[in-house]
Amino acid sequence: MPAAGGAAGIGVPGASGAAASDGDVRARVRVRYFAAAKAAAGVGTEVRDVAEGCTIDQLLDDAGFGAIPVFGRSTFLLNGVTTTDRTHPLRDGDELDVLPPFAGG
Repeated sequence: MPAAGGAAGIGVPGASGAAASDGDVRARVRVRYFAAAKAAAGVGTEVRDVAEGCTIDQLLDDAGFGAIPVFGRSTFLLNGVTTTDRTHPLRDGDELDVLPPFAGG
């Protein structure tokens, strides 16, 4: 599944995804960003090539998003299930939704 736009991910020339050495087992993780996270990422959806077992925090750091405040306040759906565990290991085929705080009511 190719990455959208010019995002760092699979199938984008010059893109790298999260770093891993050549001997690492690889995993492709589909990441969807919503609202302010989408604006900060500059893309709505991308596929990241990461080391198997990479954590949510590592994925965000490797993507260059670790220091951006909206990602620190975001919650996540991993394969459709809410998680607050940013140290959860990611596996090949996982789908991660990044949900910033939503205003309104």
